[in-house]
Amino acid sequence: MPTAGGVASGNRFWQVLLILLALETGLFLILVPWSPVWDENFFMNYFGSLHSVLHNHYVRGGVSGLGLVNLWVGFTEALTLSRRGSSPSTTRD
Repeated sequence: MPTAGGVASGNRFWQVLLILLALETGLFLILVPWSPVWDENFFMNYFGSLHSVLHNHYVRGGVSGLGLVNLWVGFTEALTLSRRGSSPSTTRD
């Protein structure tokens, strides 16, 4: 049965999967724009006009900012999951 948060209370697998996905995506989005992998982008080679846009430090910072948001979501979900696990369980119907 869904809780107020919208996720079934007994379904921890999906909660843990969401946490891992958010953390992995966050780290990827933070690190990749500043690595050499960013320069070997398919779109940058295929569309020459994107070269100046994708090399712009503001764009790279924006992508890294999205990574920080993903990390924040992952950590808050992990904190919520750990608090829910330590609180006494509610009655089930």
